[in-house]
Amino acid sequence: MSIIITRGYSWGSTELVTNTKLHTLIDSATVDMSAPSAIGGTTPAAGAFTTLTATGLFTLTSGQIKFPAEAVPSADPNTIDDYEEGTWEPSLASGTGTITMNTSYNTLLYTKSGRTVSIQGTAIITSVDTPLGDLTMSGLPFTVLSTTEYSDRGNISIGANTLASAITGYVSAGVVGGGTTLYIREMGLTDDGNDLANHMKAGTNLRVGGHYTAE
Repeated sequence: MSIIITRGYSWGSTELVTNTKLHTLIDSATVDMSAPSAIGGTTPAAGAFTTLTATGLFTLTSGQIKFPAEAVPSADPNTIDDYEEGTWEPSLASGTGTITMNTSYNTLLYTKSGRTVSIQGTAIITSVDTPLGDLTMSGLPFTVLSTTEYSDRGNISIGANTLASAITGYVSAGVVGGGTTLYIREMGLTDDGNDLANHMKAGTNLRVGGHYTAE
């Protein structure tokens, strides 16, 4: 096995290549590691490369793969450029009137892998003041990707119980590109079902789960 540096340096398998020596010679050059091997022995120091190219199976036997806190987007559709886990706190709004969240039950989870965002959790309402009309949940952790021909519009699963009054259809939440809002609607009707707010009351549970594509 040999490590080949694009500037022309190489070592045979009988010589240990340390990270210090490697960094001194290659700076930001490309390292071709087509034959699997360890750099710097079995316990190499932390290394930094602009580009690291390898073939075959990459196996991580311990530790983690860390992405930067701020994503660096890639135009390559085959490149994973972000991973993040966290929580988010939504807020509810109605066409008229007000809906107040229970601050003890308003923290939801999210996981972002590439452009795909998964959300999950339950939000509970603590009080309402004559809410009517449309019902929205805002505060999604990442902005929904804007695309063409409505391909950015999709549904997130949402369940509602302990309602002020029964509904005749079923509940679903939609996303629209360029925003961070879920539009919660009653589906299976002959109209657009944007009158759910009046079904909310203190103690109503909204259980959210699904995926969307972020910018």
